[in-house]
Amino acid sequence: MRPQRGANVDNSDIEAAMVRLLQGDGRMSVKELAAQLGLPRAAASRALREMLASGTVRVGAATDPRVAGYRFFLHALVAVDGPVEAVARSLRDLPETVFVASLAGSHGLAFEARCASEAEKAATLARVRAIPAVRRVRTTSYTEILKGPFAAAVAGPEVALDAIDRALIAALEADGRATYEALAHAADTSVSTARERVSRLLRAKVIRISAVERRGVRNTQLGMGVGIVGHDGRGELASYVRGSRYVEFAAAAYGQFDFIVTVVAPTPAELHGVLEDLRRLVPGGEVDAWMQLSMVKESYASAPRTAMRLGVAGSGVDAAHGATSASGGASGVSAASGD
Repeated sequence: MRPQRGANVDNSDIEAAMVRLLQGDGRMSVKELAAQLGLPRAAASRALREMLASGTVRVGAATDPRVAGYRFFLHALVAVDGPVEAVARSLRDLPETVFVASLAGSHGLAFEARCASEAEKAATLARVRAIPAVRRVRTTSYTEILKGPFAAAVAGPEVALDAIDRALIAALEADGRATYEALAHAADTSVSTARERVSRLLRAKVIRISAVERRGVRNTQLGMGVGIVGHDGRGELASYVRGSRYVEFAAAAYGQFDFIVTVVAPTPAELHGVLEDLRRLVPGGEVDAWMQLSMVKESYASAPRTAMRLGVAGSGVDAAHGATSASGGASGVSAASGD
């Protein structure tokens, strides 16, 4: 994790190591970041400030989507007649979508959406198919999240959310590193109450605060989606994706694909290496892949619709990609069509 000290240390190495730390704990103090990175505190503070100001990385809270009443999770590849920009804007503007990306390949766009019911899921798909120039929508349904670094799996004690909790969650979704003073102001409460409530939300895994890197050909990280048709009878694929530092997200599924994987790496060679590994792990299967050229929308905020009592350990839902918890524990969550 710690970059080597010395005059030849590249700033990109420091930034990459800092991102990894913030993906584990988005509110890690500058003092701890400096200690972990082997940097002076002032240097770590400057690197963090510049990284966040550049927009290549943001830190925010991901919220268990069940808190907002979501039960169905849609991910789809969209084929478009002609340029994709207008369709991408239409997908971005749908309130149900949390992720929209333009792609290289036969499908120009991918999106994810979260829905509260089968009826809402069907209505969302109907609106997508009605967008001018949309030619085809290919869908797959998640059954279990195998890996998701921006997860918020529900576990531990039950937590009843009130207006203060909801205000704190909304503020942390906007800025995961907001000071407790700013959070207290946003929730109209005391600093000590804000601190205690945030700690409770984190302990109960109602939220997780983490860093997300922008992906695409104009950024330092390249993103690739992979759809796999095949059987993982011995669990080798699941074990690989959970352990790979390049795999950002992976889900078991049904529909068009049996598995969906998102791979993020700084070079095409590294993406290719992961793709080759995945091909070896599903002999006789089919592996399809698509490059993410640019992120049109990536927002997993989900302000709670109502105060509710959350479930117990093992009933988690992945906030980043909307299905069972990233620990791979719970299955049987109602899933939408998606890709």
